[in-house]
Amino acid sequence: MNLSHSKEWHEERKKGIGGSDAAAVLGLDPYRSPLEVYYEKTGELPPKNDNKHTRRGKLLEPVIAELFAEETGLKLRRQRFQKVHPQIDYLRANLDRMILSIDDRGPGVLEIKAPDIRQTDKWLETCPDNVYLQVQHALLVTGWQWGYACAWLGSWEFKNYEIARNDAVIQAMLDKYADFWLCVLTRTPPEGRISEEVLARLYPKSTPGREITIHPEDPVGDALRRYYAANDAVKQFEKAKTEAAEEIKAAMGDAEAGVYIGEEHNYAVTWKCQKPYYMWDTDALSKDPELVRKYKTKEVVKRPLLVRRKEIARVGQNAAPEIEAENHL
Repeated sequence: MNLSHSKEWHEERKKGIGGSDAAAVLGLDPYRSPLEVYYEKTGELPPKNDNKHTRRGKLLEPVIAELFAEETGLKLRRQRFQKVHPQIDYLRANLDRMILSIDDRGPGVLEIKAPDIRQTDKWLETCPDNVYLQVQHALLVTGWQWGYACAWLGSWEFKNYEIARNDAVIQAMLDKYADFWLCVLTRTPPEGRISEEVLARLYPKSTPGREITIHPEDPVGDALRRYYAANDAVKQFEKAKTEAAEEIKAAMGDAEAGVYIGEEHNYAVTWKCQKPYYMWDTDALSKDPELVRKYKTKEVVKRPLLVRRKEIARVGQNAAPEIEAENHL
């Protein structure tokens, strides 16, 4: 099946575990959790839209493939069809390129990456763990014995690492995959944290008038108490930070920079004017509906979390009014 990142491509991804899911399912991806992958596979979480990072990766992939072929002398073939494990149909792989056979090991897989500047350090000495697992996943699905991971780090710096099939790692992956896919089939979410970004995708809007009751035995009751206490502590720290900043600024006056030489620590401080920017007169703009219609961007819906704590009078005590305090982010 020849698929781009279309609706059909996303639907195919729901049918199994792909290479980009490997580290996340194993709990080793710093950016995605098993829960996020679970919600994607069950269709409860809408697919992410392409962003500048994924677009850069798509555009640079053929260039990086050509650089790899020139540097290694290996011949590549583009793979336009998704590969499925011959016995386990929920294990899938979309290969960036197949490396044509050069010896008795047969063909190999090539994983191509175009990391942004914040990720380049991870490639300097070795292949990053999540990419290593992506290659092992591809070797698991195809049954092949070897592969490469390569990355263009910018300024024409290029890294590639040969990776041999590791059957011990693959067996551990198979065990984890089986447990995870059972969760998907039985609609049983795996344990773990669910990030703010995933929650925003799962529940982008609230239902007007809908209210839930949280009972004392519910674990989220403890989360409410922890949230309230943590947010109160944040407010205290922010107050202390603001007061300290005021003292520092008063001491600096119109100076741009300052240096503190201490017995244990030295500090450098700057208080510079940034590049000026303009504020728009939104009231004036609102009087020109055509101008607003022409330049307005997509609708943004925010759901701030607001926690109120009420002191409740105990039985046998004199009735007292409820005291309400707010705590929100």
